[in-house]
Amino acid sequence: MRTKLTEFLREPLVHFLAIGAGFFVFWHYVGSSLSAQPDRILITPGQVERLAQSWSKTRLRPPTAEELAALVEQEIDEEILYREAVALGLDRDDVVIRRRLAVKMEFLSDDLAAAANPTDEQLQSYLNEHVAKFSDEPLTTFVQVYVDRSKRGSGAAGEAQRLLALLSAKADVDWQALGDPFPLPREYKDAPQTDLTRDLGREFPKKLAALPVGGWSGPVESTYGLHLVLVRKRTAARTPPLKEVRKAVLHAWQAEQRQELSARFRAVRRGRYAVTVQWPDWAAEAAPHIGETKKGPR
Repeated sequence: MRTKLTEFLREPLVHFLAIGAGFFVFWHYVGSSLSAQPDRILITPGQVERLAQSWSKTRLRPPTAEELAALVEQEIDEEILYREAVALGLDRDDVVIRRRLAVKMEFLSDDLAAAANPTDEQLQSYLNEHVAKFSDEPLTTFVQVYVDRSKRGSGAAGEAQRLLALLSAKADVDWQALGDPFPLPREYKDAPQTDLTRDLGREFPKKLAALPVGGWSGPVESTYGLHLVLVRKRTAARTPPLKEVRKAVLHAWQAEQRQELSARFRAVRRGRYAVTVQWPDWAAEAAPHIGETKKGPR
């Protein structure tokens, strides 16, 4: 008897009938409430245009009338499935869906900030408050004679002093023939501080800025060794007018607006909910960083 019952339960027809009965129960108790007052679905011209453009980008041609109709049908089906899934709470425990919806909500504040159209007065005020961000770097034109520490060892400092005395005494000395081979340029023209920092180390531009113009100085130490330097020209940092950096200022202003607007939206949204975090014992130190919380039960 048990064997026959087992064989009966394995029959595909029994599985089909069970599934059908499940759907019947579902629609009897849940589906009827969903269909009693059908929601209105509106497909706007903008949506149709978006579907057509997406098709064209993928297929490199516009859709035919039949293909466009099929796209709209698919859009309707997806909207219905989405609404019914939300009605059934299927989105609540899905981390991927929750994060995607959260990101879309963040995009709303980003779109508002991007749509903002500041006046020139606002941008000029922002430029004045963030001068360092948009100012041109100081530029330095100089030549150098290099002394290699790894090659000369303890005698490097003495050799640098000897060469400095020679360069200072003779105005027509061939500086390019002096010193040790150097892997970088011996002459820099209108070099910004960032380039010098990249090539010669963080301290070199600072020491270079203190040297006089028109005479040999040094030795100045870099990440390579010792340098005797003749500064020929120095251009001070300049704050450009708004018309020269308007695009960069606008992008920076909009980025700041996005951050501020997002923070305000977050505060408003948080204010609508009473949030309680029950921390495990091992994570209790994080509690003060999120506001009023309480530890979970042991």
